[in-house]
Amino acid sequence: MNWFKENSSAIQAFASIVGLVVTIILACLTYRYVRLTKKLVDSSLEQTNFIKESSRIVQKQNAQALKALALNLRTHLTFPLSHTALAAFNMLTEHEITNIESSARQVDNGAIPLAVEAVAALRVIYGMIQVAKSIPKNMGWMPTEQETKNWAAAISTSHRNLQALESICEQVTKT
Repeated sequence: MNWFKENSSAIQAFASIVGLVVTIILACLTYRYVRLTKKLVDSSLEQTNFIKESSRIVQKQNAQALKALALNLRTHLTFPLSHTALAAFNMLTEHEITNIESSARQVDNGAIPLAVEAVAALRVIYGMIQVAKSIPKNMGWMPTEQETKNWAAAISTSHRNLQALESICEQVTKT
């Protein structure tokens, strides 16, 4: 015990030096940890920006595809309601109708209700085309008054909504 009493100031100095060394080591480790964390944050932000840009590119591509599909259908759905015209029309398929719905979901939330209305009208048109195709040409087919009204309403609705979809797609591709 005498030794401790005689060397107490040296022991305190040694303990202070050890405490200082431990503090310096902890400060260095903390500094390295902060630098590493900053690098991780920067990397995460870079990945987030890349993902956002990639999704924006995909959105623009979908908008261009939907615009082209809507324009193609709208410009080709201009023929009169007749057995010959309906039976010969091959531009509208279930695949195109489904593409309108799925593409609208990937383009813009405002496009979804327009696509739903356009698809409903296109399904009426598609149904009438299928009926006309199922009837032999030599038998002929004359639409009823109700079918004529349904056709006119479906054509009008599909044109209006397809044109509105084209406008939304144009806005998306410009931004």
